[in-house]
Amino acid sequence: MAKAQWRPPLYRGMPCNPRTQCGTSINVTYATPDSEWHGMYQNWTTGVGGACDVYDPPRSPWCSGVFYLERQFPEMHTRHPSGVYADDLLAHGPYANPAGSVIHAWRPGHWYTWMFEVDGYVANDTVISKSWTEFENQNNVYGLVTTPGQDTADVKYLGTFNSASDCWQACNATDKGSCRDWTWHHSDFGGEFAGHCYFTVNGRWGPTAQDKVTSARGPYNASGYFTFGAGGNQGGEGNDGAGEWYIEGNLEDLDSGNEFWFDKVTQQLYLNANGTQPPSNIIVPTLINLFEVVGSQDTPVTDIAFNNLTFTANRPSFMEPRSNPSGGDWALERMGAVFLEGTENVTIANSIFTKLDSNAVFLSGYNRNASIVRNTFEWLGQNAIASWGRPVDNDATNGEFPRFTLVEGNFIHEIGHQQKQSSFYFQAETAQAIIRNNICFNIPRAAINFNDGMGGGADLSGNLLFNTCRESSDHGAFNSWDRLPYITTIRNGTPTTIPAFNNVHHNFIVANYAADGGCLDNDDGSSYYDINHNFCVYGGTLACMVPSVSESWRNCSHQRVTLKVTTTMCACWGTPVTRTSRSKESVGPSVSITHRRRSSSLTTA
Repeated sequence: MAKAQWRPPLYRGMPCNPRTQCGTSINVTYATPDSEWHGMYQNWTTGVGGACDVYDPPRSPWCSGVFYLERQFPEMHTRHPSGVYADDLLAHGPYANPAGSVIHAWRPGHWYTWMFEVDGYVANDTVISKSWTEFENQNNVYGLVTTPGQDTADVKYLGTFNSASDCWQACNATDKGSCRDWTWHHSDFGGEFAGHCYFTVNGRWGPTAQDKVTSARGPYNASGYFTFGAGGNQGGEGNDGAGEWYIEGNLEDLDSGNEFWFDKVTQQLYLNANGTQPPSNIIVPTLINLFEVVGSQDTPVTDIAFNNLTFTANRPSFMEPRSNPSGGDWALERMGAVFLEGTENVTIANSIFTKLDSNAVFLSGYNRNASIVRNTFEWLGQNAIASWGRPVDNDATNGEFPRFTLVEGNFIHEIGHQQKQSSFYFQAETAQAIIRNNICFNIPRAAINFNDGMGGGADLSGNLLFNTCRESSDHGAFNSWDRLPYITTIRNGTPTTIPAFNNVHHNFIVANYAADGGCLDNDDGSSYYDINHNFCVYGGTLACMVPSVSESWRNCSHQRVTLKVTTTMCACWGTPVTRTSRSKESVGPSVSITHRRRSSSLTTA
């Protein structure tokens, strides 16, 4: 659902100025020595309170007044719309009691999805138009008629006519319901729709431009609007508006098989069964964390194994309290079907994670040598694996973060069905992970995402990644940010903000769909990556865009980058492949590939 008008952001009931902070936060900033240069992301900073009141804890760099100054306003600073005008866009509205329903909406740019709990509805009786208005080359039933000449739940068929005036008369005379709009396909429209006349149930108005179609709208009042309560905390950067959206949680929309609605007042569950008979059993998930393995750095839980199990049916967590893990775009809740904190040598192997509405595996705080191997992750609401440490501001020398995690031989597909900013593997404030020989496809955003560069030392190899970024943009199949410098001892045993190199090698990556960041998107501030011996289709490494160069690069694009990009083969459209054989050093999956130079005139369907 699109074409909505969004209510402006509010802070404590007052409209926000798009050029200033939406609630002034307290800045907490730590200066980094000039000898450890990080460019425009030189210092570690976060905002506390103010606009960050939406998070728990209420902290985020996106609330800081000194973070990301080049594009801080109006699009980046934490904020979100406070409501939406929706009367003309709801097929089954108005709702009798919309409070408690949830609106899912893309942040503009398709970076992540917001979820807002509807707090109430404000009616508006102001008259906008007292007469009918015709709109040429506009189709108000576009995409709503599944079979030409047939009624649907949203659209009614009025007949076939030779003129718009005849269609209008049929609208006035119909006994199929209140006709507050009509759409006539011209006689020369072509195909089965030629001459057809329709109107929408409840006067839904949201036409799409299309030649040889006339739509008309009757007298109408100004739209009422929903107000938002909880939510708006599912991402980092903010915006005054939103993109495509849908609403769930209203009884009036219970019109298709497998849909349900729960009445919180009467405690009754309404189910629209997908068949002639209701199911004999109904599973109602009540837990998010199905297993919790929790210790501490001083007294860790050790040597636990989950093997050959099926994990299914945890409840959604997208409305739970959450915060920004670090300087990347994400916001996250510390929850998952298997939750680990304060552990050593935990193994999760040979298991199936399916039909989970939250995260599958979550590593929080101190974890050492966790192994997640040979599992299947499918049909997930959010991430397959998420890892998030607990440093003290910019100081990670306390060791309270995951290290030496092994993620190997997993099969991942169809994830991120609820929160679109989801990945097969996500890490923030985590170091020295090994991610190898995994297969991942059919997901809405990056397959692997590093929210920061803390500590470094990761090794990514032998992975097959394709069909990523299917619903989002401004991203690569692998994505990283590094906007905040952290102090660790990982590089050389002494405290420094300079991390060890991350080694990305011998991966097979297809940057199709909307992976416009290429195969490997080293975004804002990403530094200290050794990228070598990868095979990339449709895109290379975004940071420098210079494959097959064996030296370090700085000041590429607007980022501070120290990269070694060596013998990476990029089969980009219109760009010759720079190598004709794979390196003998390859340790990735065994594949047989013939490399040919692509013609610049090559086109795709």
